[in-house]
Amino acid sequence: TETDIIKIVETFTVDHLDILNEKYQYVINQGGEGIMLRKPGSLYDDRKKKTKVNRSRNLLKMKDIPSEEVEIIELMRGSVGHKYEKCKAGKLKCQTLSDKVEFTVGTGLTEEQRTYPDKFNIKPGSIITIRQMGKRKKGTAPREPCMIGLGPREDFLCG
Repeated sequence: TETDIIKIVETFTVDHLDILNEKYQYVINQGGEGIMLRKPGSLYDDRKKKTKVNRSRNLLKMKDIPSEEVEIIELMRGSVGHKYEKCKAGKLKCQTLSDKVEFTVGTGLTEEQRTYPDKFNIKPGSIITIRQMGKRKKGTAPREPCMIGLGPREDFLCG
């Protein structure tokens, strides 16, 4: 039975990527966040503790993860006691290009990029592209920023 809290949703089988993308776009256009993809014939997975290693491969989430180009404004050493504390670029202090909001990026850099940032042109003034889990509200820092590329998006993403 459907309630205010629980809604019954349509399920459907997809046998072509174009149909999947069409259904996904419909959900997005209706204000949805994405769709869940279940492996045909799989049973409900009742694992109580879901961890990165213990995730079900029978149920996947399909949703857009926004990306954005940002400018590096400072290289920061890693936190004391952290394994990157002696690296030149333990994390990066960055700012959004549009509204100059400052935040730090500590995920997505390789150990070599952290140790030898000059070799990769990781320096103040450089542009990097980050993936983010959205923003809490307009004019705030990205949630969970992660560097996904050096330079503007068109330099490393395929069309």
